[in-house]
Amino acid sequence: NVLILGSSGILGMTLSLFLQDKDEIIFFNTIALGDYLVHSQLLRDFKSKYNCHITAVCSNYNGRIISKHSHIDEIIYYNKNDSLFEKIKTLQIILKKKYF
Repeated sequence: NVLILGSSGILGMTLSLFLQDKDEIIFFNTIALGDYLVHSQLLRDFKSKYNCHITAVCSNYNGRIISKHSHIDEIIYYNKNDSLFEKIKTLQIILKKKYF
């Protein structure tokens, strides 16, 4: 079971209701590093409580910070300026992991 999160919008209290039966979280943070920093402690707490696998989809720039956080198990890099071919390859990586 997978929980898919975006970097904007409400991540807060109701998330714990959905996470109880999830094995994996995929977190999209392709633009605003501040959104990740705000949610980082919440993701860390979920990792600790539910022992789930957390994947971040982010830019190379954001990945420099996110990669230093031990509660993030995997990073998939996505850059808005990538070619269409590179964007399709990134999508294929996500789909191959069955995050849906």
